[in-house]
Amino acid sequence: LLQFKIMVKIAKLENIYSVGSLIFFTGGLAFESLFNQSEGELGSPVPTYNPLSPLLSLLQHSIFLVAICLLILRWQTTIRAVLRNKFIWALVGLIVISYNWSEFPDFTQRRSIALFETTIFSLYLGSRYNLKTQLRFIGLAIGVITIINFLFTLALPGHSIENGVHAGAWRGIFIQKNLLARLMVLGLIIFAVITKENRRETYLIWSTFAICILTILLTTSKTALGLSVLLLLLIPLYEAFRWKSNIVIPFVVSVVVGGGTLITWISANAERIVTSAGRDLTLSGRTIIWSALIDKIKERPWLGYGYMGFWHGIYGQSDYVGKVYGTTYIPPHSHNGFFELTIAFGFVGVLFFVLSFLSILRRGVISARLTKTKEGLWPLIYLSFLIFYNQTESTLVEHNSIFWVLYVSLACSKFIPVRQVDN
Repeated sequence: LLQFKIMVKIAKLENIYSVGSLIFFTGGLAFESLFNQSEGELGSPVPTYNPLSPLLSLLQHSIFLVAICLLILRWQTTIRAVLRNKFIWALVGLIVISYNWSEFPDFTQRRSIALFETTIFSLYLGSRYNLKTQLRFIGLAIGVITIINFLFTLALPGHSIENGVHAGAWRGIFIQKNLLARLMVLGLIIFAVITKENRRETYLIWSTFAICILTILLTTSKTALGLSVLLLLLIPLYEAFRWKSNIVIPFVVSVVVGGGTLITWISANAERIVTSAGRDLTLSGRTIIWSALIDKIKERPWLGYGYMGFWHGIYGQSDYVGKVYGTTYIPPHSHNGFFELTIAFGFVGVLFFVLSFLSILRRGVISARLTKTKEGLWPLIYLSFLIFYNQTESTLVEHNSIFWVLYVSLACSKFIPVRQVDN
């Protein structure tokens, strides 16, 4: 009996550790808006030193060390989780050694170590918990950050509401409004697929869901709003995988044809649509950036410039992007996750990522077909989130990022356990 009580307490401590770590990986604990002015604000500097950085760095290393210990204790489960997707580890290995060809080897090495530490926690999460438990923990973590962000913005609007280019838009505890918006979109789709187990939990989850929607509207992010609607509509679509096979095929074909028709119509009316949305046909200058990146990719097509080895302003290869852009402003990233992947790791890195993605996708389709709960749809929904969001943002490979954590945890997770209990 005593041993059972000790095991229960240890399990509770693990749960607290897991949720606390996920809160850390949302990036909200940095409270960047306290220490940085709004984008484009008069006199606005580049991201400044954050006095919370030493504490956050300590938290990062602590999370890693605890995860290592827990993985060693369950080494057999760990090995099985690693073997579920070998390609993700090939990509991580490439990232870790990419300092060898980076023009900023010390910087790349430090950041790649941080990404490796993030990956180790992701392995722990995917090997320790089933999808249902993972989703509940992630939902709890994002729910906590959502409430903190909302209260923070109400209490300190001078820091949390933009004053520059995006004047009036909420950025909350983050450095920029789009970072807040994408986290709220993630929260939306998670809360939409979590199974509510009682009335109290139902009220709590849907209340937080509503706050996420409100926050997205207050960020004024058109991309986030559009993707929210699209991703929520995909949930019933993916449930179609559970239909009989003779119905699924014509249904999917109809959706593809309908989607193709819609895309064709949008393309034909692109100028009118974009103009009405307050944008230009260069997607706020992104296509100019991408054309410059193609030139730089041709110079190092196979291994790229190393992890975070390209974007260093006038001191790095990104200086060329500024020249093509035609201004002294040099963007901090490519505004496209797939360009970012290619510029950092070349076609070799892209190959490893695509293979890891296809592996998760295959198991995700099987999960959607063989499970009855919405949690079984989570792999497909999250992969869709990544594909859509990385058309105009960069969220594929990032250290200390909830998005990388979720991707790697899916790569290592067992989607269809024999029983709905923790591994």
